[in-house]
Amino acid sequence: MGRGVSRQLGQGSEPGSGGFDDVAGLDDIEDVEDLLFDIFGWSDMTLNEALEAFAKAVLDRLRQIQAKPETLSRWVTLVGEPRPAAPAE
Repeated sequence: MGRGVSRQLGQGSEPGSGGFDDVAGLDDIEDVEDLLFDIFGWSDMTLNEALEAFAKAVLDRLRQIQAKPETLSRWVTLVGEPRPAAPAE
């Protein structure tokens, strides 16, 4: 993270200051699992929708950066093949 961004995130971190920490509740996050749980809780998507969207976004990005076929295969092995998008009505 750039220095400017990390400084901005640190501003207003005193309790009750209305800063980023008060809004995000960062004191309650102890590891990546906690962070992801909170992110999915804030989302309008169901957990399954969010996980599928994440897996598809990563696969799309790997294709965009022209990752090796072995890398694409490994990702699909880890998370499964994304479902095709539902047809628009």
